[in-house]
Amino acid sequence: MARRRQLLFLGLAVLIALAVSSTPSLRQGRDRACGALLNAVVWAADRRSWAWSSQARACGYRKRTGDLLRGARILVAGDSQARLFALAMLGLVLEPPALEAARSGLAKRHSDYAAADRATGTRLDFAWAPYEANLTGLAGGGADVVVMGSGLWHMLHVGDAGEYGRGLAAVGAAVKGGRLFWLGLARVVKGRLGTEEKRERMGGEAWEAYERAARGSGLLREEGGPFVLVDLGGLTAGCGEACAEDGLHYVEGVYEAAVQVLLNSLAADGFSPRH
Repeated sequence: MARRRQLLFLGLAVLIALAVSSTPSLRQGRDRACGALLNAVVWAADRRSWAWSSQARACGYRKRTGDLLRGARILVAGDSQARLFALAMLGLVLEPPALEAARSGLAKRHSDYAAADRATGTRLDFAWAPYEANLTGLAGGGADVVVMGSGLWHMLHVGDAGEYGRGLAAVGAAVKGGRLFWLGLARVVKGRLGTEEKRERMGGEAWEAYERAARGSGLLREEGGPFVLVDLGGLTAGCGEACAEDGLHYVEGVYEAAVQVLLNSLAADGFSPRH
């Protein structure tokens, strides 16, 4: 009887030890699964609102306020998609009068902009950087959160997806420090583009080539790179062509959803500003 009791206790001890030792791997597996759901957004039929998918909600993803960014220094750099993302982020940080001023300031095309909230100490700098070479020169600047995105200008004015991919690899090697996020290419709706040049150079095949180049550049965390993907391609495809006001730029809800992707990634990583 005593022998059986000893064997029972030994078996229980082994089971407990196995459970404890496997917990980190189980947690890592869950983190990978939830990371794959970071951009899992479902749009309402009217395309005016969105929600996380049920699987994403099970990971704890939810719509968050700007409190997570209190005291943070944020750098957003890139093209017009990045500018619209910056405006959506400021919508969570600034009071209405300051937000209207920021809206006017960011409406000045091809220029930099900076805004700060004195009450929270949050500061956001937007840098106009439409080409990858512009981004490598920024190198983060000591910001807590760095958001970058480019590709549309390269697609229109250069049209070489291979060169674009090499440029992104250089960005990944040059930009250091802070939490790094990459804005994927928004879907291009060819029929809504305003000029013949854009329709010729930015159609579906060109977009697909640039998307493949980005995912094969080693820039993104899912490939071992430093940048977490904010998948504007998936978000804009989900919203649909009706959300693309001019074939390139989308309704505000798309960029608000993109900001929520970033916030939930920061929350999952236990983000806290250094400043």
